[in-house]
Amino acid sequence: HAATEITFNLMAVVGDKLMALDRELRVAEGDMLIADIKNKMRIEEEKRANYKIENIRRKHNYIPLIMEMLKILSEKGMLLPLTEKAKEKLASKSSTKKAGPS
Repeated sequence: HAATEITFNLMAVVGDKLMALDRELRVAEGDMLIADIKNKMRIEEEKRANYKIENIRRKHNYIPLIMEMLKILSEKGMLLPLTEKAKEKLASKSSTKKAGPS
């Protein structure tokens, strides 16, 4: 960010959507309304389950896995060819970018 640039993050504290839907369900009348509220609750629960999985993935330490994979690739003699291929791909991408659109 530039020295003159002002950045901020706007966050809000909001109530628990699942609790609000539960309260709404208790006073709801009519099969259609009840089914709609239950569907919204199911969607909210799925969102929370996905958030939980995402948090686990974000917090997990993948370094031992990556190191083991690199070690295996090296032992099989595949690491050097893969790195050379990646370098060539990167070089071709950068040369294509420099050439510009045709």
